[in-house]
Amino acid sequence: MKQVELKMGSFKDIINILKANIPLFFIFALVAFAVFGWSLKGEFVSDDIPGIVRNPQVQDFNQALGTLNHQSIIYSAIYNIFGLNPLPFHIFSLLFHIANVILFFLIIYNLFNKKIAAISSSIYLVHSLVSETVIWISALNYLMSTFYLNISIIMYLIYKKTKNKKVLIALFAFFTFISMTFPNYWVLIIPFIVAGIDFFILERGYNFKSLVPILPLFLIGLISFFVISGDARVTERVARLNTSDSTPYINRLPYSIYNNSELLLFPKKLTIYHEGEALTKVKYRIMIIFSLALVSATAALWFNKKTRLIGGMIILMFISILPVFSPVLVAWMVAERYLYFATGIFTTLIAMLILNMERKFNIKNLAVILTVILMLAYSGRTIARAMEWRTRKSLWLSAEARGPYSARAQNNLGDVYGVEGDWEKSIWHFKRAIELNPYYSEAIHNLGNTLMQLGYYEDAKKLLLRSLEINPGLYQSMHKLGLIEYQLGNPDQAMEYFKKTLEIEPNYAPAIQSIQALQTLQQKNQ
Repeated sequence: MKQVELKMGSFKDIINILKANIPLFFIFALVAFAVFGWSLKGEFVSDDIPGIVRNPQVQDFNQALGTLNHQSIIYSAIYNIFGLNPLPFHIFSLLFHIANVILFFLIIYNLFNKKIAAISSSIYLVHSLVSETVIWISALNYLMSTFYLNISIIMYLIYKKTKNKKVLIALFAFFTFISMTFPNYWVLIIPFIVAGIDFFILERGYNFKSLVPILPLFLIGLISFFVISGDARVTERVARLNTSDSTPYINRLPYSIYNNSELLLFPKKLTIYHEGEALTKVKYRIMIIFSLALVSATAALWFNKKTRLIGGMIILMFISILPVFSPVLVAWMVAERYLYFATGIFTTLIAMLILNMERKFNIKNLAVILTVILMLAYSGRTIARAMEWRTRKSLWLSAEARGPYSARAQNNLGDVYGVEGDWEKSIWHFKRAIELNPYYSEAIHNLGNTLMQLGYYEDAKKLLLRSLEINPGLYQSMHKLGLIEYQLGNPDQAMEYFKKTLEIEPNYAPAIQSIQALQTLQQKNQ
C-alpha cells in the first residue's frame, strides 16, 4: 500500500501553504458570506435566550473572564463591544467556520494532495449539514471544539513527520489547557481522532507501536473527563438526559447509526430536534438491518488492503461522534451539530470519488463540474435552512413540520405564540406538548404561567404544583406560585414561596425583587 507522505514538517511549511493558497481562501470567504449571509440578520433563538440575552454573566466581562470558559468569554466580549445585537455573534460564528475549513484544507492537503483538499473543503464549506453549527449562535462550542481538534491534528502531523518531541509536548500542553478550561465532552474526542488518523490513514494497518507516543493524550483526557463530569452545568444536563424512561443503550445504537448516516448521505430533513417522528416496528427493523449492513461493509472495506483507507475513514466519521455512543447519555442520540467534523471526512470521500470518476471516464474538468454542481445543490439547501433560522417562530414551525410528535417543538411554539399574545394558540401548543409527554415539567410550568397571566389562578396553581412534583428544582414555578398567592390575598404564603425559590436558586433576581417589594408593602401597612 502506498505510504502517506506528509508535506508539513514545521509551522513555516504551514505559513508557506497558506500564502500559496490565499486566492482559494479568499474565494472560500466570498462563497461563505454569499451562502450564509442570509442568516446574519437572524434573531436570538432557543438556547441563545437564556445563554446570552438573559445571562448576567455575559453582561459582566470580568465575571465571564473569571470562569475561564472560552465560550462565555467570547460571548461577553462581543456583547460588551457591540451590545445585545445578534449580527456580530453570527459574523463571529461564520468567521470561525471559515477558519475551520481552512484548517481542514491544511489537514487534507497534508494527508493526501491539493486537489482532494480543494474539492473536499469547497463542498464542506457550504454543506447543508454544517448549517446548524454555523447559523445557531449557541452552537459556537462545536465550532470551537472542532477548531481545537484541527489544531491538535496539525500539531500531531508535524510531529509525525519530524519526530520532534517538543511538538508532541506542545500538543500535550495544548490539550491539557483546552480540556481543563472548556467543559465540554466533545473536546475529549481529540485523542481518539488523532489516534484514528494515525491508525486508519497514516499507518493503515496494525502498527500499534506508532500509538505509544500519544498515550499521554488519553491519560489527560481521562483526567479531564472527571473534571468535566464534576461541572454543575454538565451534571445537570446529563441528569436531564438520563431519566427513567431513557431508551436502553442497545436500542439506541441502531437508531443513532441509521439517523446520523442518513443525515450524512441525504441531509434533507434538517431540524433542531431530530425527534417527534412516529417510529414503527418496520422502520426500526430497517434501522437494525442498515446498521448491521454498514458495520459489515465497513469491516469488509477495512480488511481489503485496496479499500482499507475508505473503511478507515468511515470508522473515523463515527469516532468523531463518540459521545453519541456513550452508555451513559451525555448527548442526544442524533444532532446535526455533532456531525460538523464528520461532514468534512464525508466530503473528503466525495472528493476521492469525484477524482476517481474523472480518471476513469477521462473527461476533462469533470471534477470541477461535479464539485460546482454539488456546491450549488448544498448551497441551495443551506440557504433554505438559513431562512428557517431567522426567527424563533420560523425555526419552531419548521421543527414542528419535521417532528409533529416533538413535545419540545410544541412547547417552544406555545412560548412563541405567548409572546405574540395569541393565547389560544399558545395554550393549545402547551397542552399538545403535555399530551405528548405528560412528565414534561417545563411545558406544564409554561401552561400554568400562561393561565396565571390570564387570571385563572386556581388552574394555574394546580399546574405549577404539578411541575414542581415532577421537577422539584424548577424554581421558576415556585416563584410563580408566590405571585399567585399574593394575588389571592395570601402575602405570608407568597413570602414563603419566594424564600423557597431562593433556597433553590439564591441569585434568582425576580424572587429577590418580589421579597423586597412585599417587605416594603408590609412596612407601609404597619
